[in-house]
Amino acid sequence: MSTQTIRLENGTEYSGEMENNRPHGHGVLLDSQGNRYQGEFKDGKMDGKGELAQADGTTYMGEFKENMFHGQGVLLQPNNCRYEGEFANNRFHGQGKLVQGDGSGWEGGFSDGAIAGAGVISMPSGERIKGSFVDGAFQPEKEPGGSA
Repeated sequence: MSTQTIRLENGTEYSGEMENNRPHGHGVLLDSQGNRYQGEFKDGKMDGKGELAQADGTTYMGEFKENMFHGQGVLLQPNNCRYEGEFANNRFHGQGKLVQGDGSGWEGGFSDGAIAGAGVISMPSGERIKGSFVDGAFQPEKEPGGSA
């Protein structure tokens, strides 16, 4: 493996380890839109642990697979929305915690980018409600004695 810096005609610049004329190993990629990735590459793709800082202020730190968020990670958006948990194919998938800019959130299951299964809703007031999302609808957990 060699270490090189290359510039493409579209303005993208890569500096790091190369194998078979492709990024492979640790490197830094800066594209012409101002997006910056620093981390692991495999066969020319973001693959392994890394950090992607996008020009719009979105930041992802975690695991990648074939240029996609995949595995454990943290996504921070410029509107103060934060997700920490499992990803699959660039989507929230598995267990995670989503907190909105107003402090409301969901901690529990996600499936293909949507809230799903059991978890806890947090309200900006601090109130927490246990329950489940089934077919996109929240169903509060029934407390002992039959009240919701």
